Amino acid sequence: MEYGTRFSCFLGGIDFSLMALLNNSLTLSTFAYADVHDGGIFNCLSADWAATDQIHAILGYDYFHADGGMFLRYANNSEVWVKLKYCF
Repeated sequence: MEYGTRFSCFLGGIDFSLMALLNNSLTLSTFAYADVHDGGIFNCLSADWAATDQIHAILGYDYFHADGGMFLRYANNSEVWVKLKYCF
């Protein structure tokens, strides 16, 4: 089956995580979807810093780019976000 015969686009995912920075307290990760038929991409980058075992500060950036296809409606929706997490 060729890509695009059943669906209008093909989504491919990538997940990458890098740990062992700052004595295992910093985790850098990225996750991406690519629309290879229409040339769009969604990429979620994040950095998770564990201040303690219970407290995490997470900074991220969601990047959207598209010239057409399913990501075009999100083309102006890229954002930076911050999350503070307390686990008990």
